[in-house]
Amino acid sequence: MVIHQWPPSLPLELRGKPVVVRGNILNIANPGCWTAANPTYGLSLGVPRTFLLSTSFDF
Repeated sequence: MVIHQWPPSLPLELRGKPVVVRGNILNIANPGCWTAANPTYGLSLGVPRTFLLSTSFDF
């Protein structure tokens, strides 16, 4: 699995309070990759391309 984080973080201010926005893209390079699951079952289809967005707020 290829993991990239873009952008690393984006600090903002919302009504004078700090907010950090983070985005992740999992498996950006190969949407149809195969991974070794375990010795018994061999290969399995890897994680599909996934976009994740998270925020952190300070009150």
